[in-house]
Amino acid sequence: MSAQTLIITNSALQNLRIQGCRICFQRKFSIIASGQKNMPPRYLGQPSPFTHPHLLKTGEVTPGLSQVEFALRRHKLLSLIHQEGETLGASDHAVILLSHPTHYMTNDIPFPFHQNTNFLYLCGFQEPDSILLLHSVAGESLPSHKAVLFVPRRNQNRELWDGPRSGVDGAVALTGVDEAYTTEEFGQYVQRFKGAGCTWWYDNEPPVHPRLHSEYMQPLLDAKTQRYKTVQSVRRHVQYLRLFKSETEIALMKTAAKITSEAFIGTMLSSKAPVDESYIYAKFDFECRAHGADFLAYPPVVAGGNRSNTLHYVKNNQMIKIHRAPV
Repeated sequence: MSAQTLIITNSALQNLRIQGCRICFQRKFSIIASGQKNMPPRYLGQPSPFTHPHLLKTGEVTPGLSQVEFALRRHKLLSLIHQEGETLGASDHAVILLSHPTHYMTNDIPFPFHQNTNFLYLCGFQEPDSILLLHSVAGESLPSHKAVLFVPRRNQNRELWDGPRSGVDGAVALTGVDEAYTTEEFGQYVQRFKGAGCTWWYDNEPPVHPRLHSEYMQPLLDAKTQRYKTVQSVRRHVQYLRLFKSETEIALMKTAAKITSEAFIGTMLSSKAPVDESYIYAKFDFECRAHGADFLAYPPVVAGGNRSNTLHYVKNNQMIKIHRAPV
C-alpha cells in the first residue's frame, strides 16, 4: 500500500480489539501509517486537513477517521472474502462498489448529496459518480490487495457551478488509496479481471448508481455471468463488519450522542405550547449543527396529540396546542 504498511503480528488481535470478527482469530494484522502523500494546496470535493484544519487532523479522511482506519476496514473485508473464496475455489478477487449519483430536485438544482454508506465506509470519499475497486495482487495472497479509486475528472466549467472536485491527485492524497484514475478509465482498467479465475464481488439489485452500472458494469456482468458464474454479493460482508465498532468509531458515537442530548435540551426549552411543529424541527436541526453535527441522521418526527401515533410522521406542519404534549 502507498500510505499504509501491512504488518502481520501475533499480538495484533489484542491491540485492535475487534472481538467477534469471525476471521481475526485466523489472520492477525494491524496497520501502521507510513509517509503521507502531499495534500494539494487547494480545495477538494470535501474537507481536507489543508483547507479545514479545524475539522480534520493530518492523516484524517473524515473527521475523527484516519487513512489507517479506512485501510484496516478494507483489509478486514478482504480477509472475509479470502475465507469465503477458499470454499469457492477462487484465487483472484475484485471488489467493486459504486458511489451514489447526484439526485436533482428540478433541472439543475441538486438535492444535498448523501454518499452510499458502504462505499463511504471503505474509503471515506464523498463525491458522486465514483467507483472503488479492491483487487488481488499477483503473487500475493489476501488480505493483501490494491485499492483503486475512479473519480470525476476535474472540469473548470462544472466546478464553477458545483464546487471543486478532488481529482485524481486529491483523491489519493486524501484517502490514502494506492491509485486513482478518472471514472472514464474504469472500463479499460477492469478488463483485466474478466477471466474465469477472478471472482467479482458486486451488488446490482438494485444498482446504487444506475448510470455507472448500465454504462460500465452491466455489459461486463452479462459476459462474465453467462460464461463463468463468478459474481458474489459483497454487501453482506460490509454490513457484517459494520456491526463491530472500533475504539475510534465508539468515540465518534459518544460525540454524536452528546450533541444529540444537548440539542434535545435546547429544543425542549423552546417547545412550550402553543408552538408550530416545524419550529421545533428547525430548532433541533439548528442545535445539532450549532454543536458540531454536519446533518441529521434521519428526519425528526415532531408531533402533537394523536399525530404522535403515526410512526413516520415527518410533515411536521401542524400547531401543537396547549395541553398537547409534543413528541
